[in-house]
Amino acid sequence: MMSATHLLNRTRGGCLRRHVALWVNIAVIFILCVFICTPWPAAAESVSTAKTKEQLQAIYMDALIAEGYAPEIKGGRDIGFKKEGQIYGVGVNDEGPPFFVEIYRAFTFEVGGDEDLRKAYDKMTEVTTRTKAVKVYLIDDKKGLVFGAQFYLKNPEDFRDLFPIYLSAIDFSIGKFMAKEKP
Repeated sequence: MMSATHLLNRTRGGCLRRHVALWVNIAVIFILCVFICTPWPAAAESVSTAKTKEQLQAIYMDALIAEGYAPEIKGGRDIGFKKEGQIYGVGVNDEGPPFFVEIYRAFTFEVGGDEDLRKAYDKMTEVTTRTKAVKVYLIDDKKGLVFGAQFYLKNPEDFRDLFPIYLSAIDFSIGKFMAKEKP
């Protein structure tokens, strides 16, 4: 038969073992959580995909050349090119990834008065709503009009595939805007 002292020591030892096992399990779970939640792959990915302005300009210019355009750097950052005699631009932003890009065409725009401005805003809203991928907005104290497709690229090389689609959407938007009754 076991004595009370022997039984008490055995119970305390068993209890101690259970407590140690519990704390070991908690420590293992904590370490796994820290390991899983630490963004090591994401940090390595962002470092490896960072691009300079010059690298992005080269990638975008190569895509424009592949489409048959003769691009030029404008103002140190943007890329300009002509299509059917009209000047278009590609806004280059090296803050990424993801990298913000805008393909655009700007016009000078004459607005006669408040009524003409209201009509212009109505046309801009309709075109922006119908095309979904292109924004139409006024610049330069309401003397300039921009048709711009704005998007983000995780991989700048994807610009080559997306450029013709967005350029077509811009041209479609310009056609819709110009087809409307002039303000």
